[in-house]
Amino acid sequence: MQVEFEEEENEEMKAYNKNVEIEKLKMTLDENHLKLLEIIIKQDSLENLKKLILKNELKT
Repeated sequence: MQVEFEEEENEEMKAYNKNVEIEKLKMTLDENHLKLLEIIIKQDSLENLKKLILKNELKT
């Protein structure tokens, strides 16, 4: 009976650890998604700045 309980407890611990690992991976994914969005926004801003500079140069 004790062995069965220990095996169950061990399986529960494995499942818990797996869930913790999944949550960590989700957080990493979210962080990477935010970094990617930041890069896209910066790139878009740079493109807009470049267009403004080109417009300005054409006017002068």
